[in-house]
Amino acid sequence: MSEAAAAHPGVEPAESPLTPDSWGKLGMWNFLAGDAMSLASI
Repeated sequence: MSEAAAAHPGVEPAESPLTPDSWGKLGMWNFLAGDAMSLASI
């Protein structure tokens, strides 16, 4: 077993930045940014 494999035994799914919860937050911010830009263009 290499030293790198021993230092990092495995990547946990929780370390992924795009979890189902963060998709909801990303969608909310996408909507808010689009709404703000559409109101600013009026």
